[in-house]
Amino acid sequence: MGLLLLLYLQNTAGLEVYQIALVYLPGGIALTVLPRVLHRYTERRGRRAGYVAASVCSGVAAGCLAFTPSAGDRGALGADLRVLGDADPDAWGGRG
Repeated sequence: MGLLLLLYLQNTAGLEVYQIALVYLPGGIALTVLPRVLHRYTERRGRRAGYVAASVCSGVAAGCLAFTPSAGDRGALGADLRVLGDADPDAWGGRG
């Protein structure tokens, strides 16, 4: 999955290498910090509670992805493609 995201960000979204690194940075920080916290959580509450919490978080993340704008409407990372001060909306293909 990580390789597919990398290829999508590079080819479709047109991100540079440093921008892709910034996309992956929060995940790297989470993978560094969370293991101790999650180990304590599963020790206290058990595996079943950990699986339920992970499933709920995964469902929320998938639901949030369903509402992200498509690449045709917005640029990489949700940046609006309109040029400020452009008087002709047809020039940039946006909505008026």
